[in-house]
Amino acid sequence: MGEPYEDQHQCSTERMLQAEKNRGKRVIGLLKAVTIGSSILEIACSVEILESTKQIKVVGNYSNEHKAIKGIEQINPDVVFIIIDGSNSKNYNAQVSNFCGLKIAQKIKIKHPHVKIVFMAKSKEYAVEAFELGAADYLLIPVSQSRIQKTIERIMNDRENPPVNETYTIGCFKNLHFKYNDKEIKNVKWRTSKAKELFAFLMHNRNETVVRKDVIIDLLWPEEDVEKAYDKLYSAICQVRATLKNIGIDIDIVSRDHAYEILFNNVSCEVDDWEKEIKKMSVISDENIDYCLELIDQYTGDYLAEESYVWVENEQERLRVLYQAFSNEVLQYLYNSGKYTEASLLALKNQQLYPYLQDTYLMLMRIYDKQGDIHNVEKQYFKLNQMMKEEFDTLPNEEIRNWYRNWIKNIVQKI
Repeated sequence: MGEPYEDQHQCSTERMLQAEKNRGKRVIGLLKAVTIGSSILEIACSVEILESTKQIKVVGNYSNEHKAIKGIEQINPDVVFIIIDGSNSKNYNAQVSNFCGLKIAQKIKIKHPHVKIVFMAKSKEYAVEAFELGAADYLLIPVSQSRIQKTIERIMNDRENPPVNETYTIGCFKNLHFKYNDKEIKNVKWRTSKAKELFAFLMHNRNETVVRKDVIIDLLWPEEDVEKAYDKLYSAICQVRATLKNIGIDIDIVSRDHAYEILFNNVSCEVDDWEKEIKKMSVISDENIDYCLELIDQYTGDYLAEESYVWVENEQERLRVLYQAFSNEVLQYLYNSGKYTEASLLALKNQQLYPYLQDTYLMLMRIYDKQGDIHNVEKQYFKLNQMMKEEFDTLPNEEIRNWYRNWIKNIVQKI
């Protein structure tokens, strides 16, 4: 019984969509919607209540997974309403072949992450799974006009206010933060510290195809039993999505069976951009020195240093090595070029970042010597001695001691 209704509706739908394509316009002022369900009666009832709002145009109805996926590809709707109940949510295939509400939603999210998905169900039984998949809403049947109006307003607002000339960036130097048009977004609120770490871990693994759920659980909830750990994971994912939505960042976290995929869309990662740019600076010159200093300024601290996540250590060390090599090259260029003020500022920054590295003290001593600043040469040497004694119970290395002794001799000879 389901197929004739679906095919008949699709004929009119396809004619309407073709006409729309010919005009080169959307369904003006309306949300373009598709409904998916296993029961023709449920679909018909849903269409009636949706279109009674005067804000939704249902342009496709499906009771078969394969036809639904194909239809969505062609129609490109704003929103998909999936009608689920106990029989069709996970393993139902008695009336209509291959129908599975939650799995259809998962496939839609993977192929069309910007399409909103709204579940309509007779109970809250599958609400957790629905929101874990990234549902825009979960409506209980029967649906009231006032309740569905809230859903429509939310979706319409997202559609009518697309980002214009906006850039969002995830910052990872020193701590986890977000930038909007190069300005840091203040007061980002995370529901729990676990939700923040979960997002950080997903972001950290952004170059992986997917991140397995069991790996996340072993990392964040190792002491919990499996069922409770998965509940906490699903809850944390919802919290992450809520935080990202609140600050306007267009990142999709897509559930794929036993793993998650994170889609950054047009959001960039500060670390990736920075690394890409410093690798372009193969030769430091007068033409690019200002840009090199800008790149150095972007490195405000080690990768997620203030978050205290044990799993960042390898990446933290890798980026630290890149920064130190690059900054030392820039520092040497500034010194050789006689740009001692710029060189001293960079050396002081590096000393603050890495106070246990002796080379920075030596470079500052050389710079101050070139500037004839005897006081600061002595100050740096004694500062180094004090640090080495307190932290390592030893003296500065032989190269530095020899340099200082020779410097003292030269000073004495000039007097």
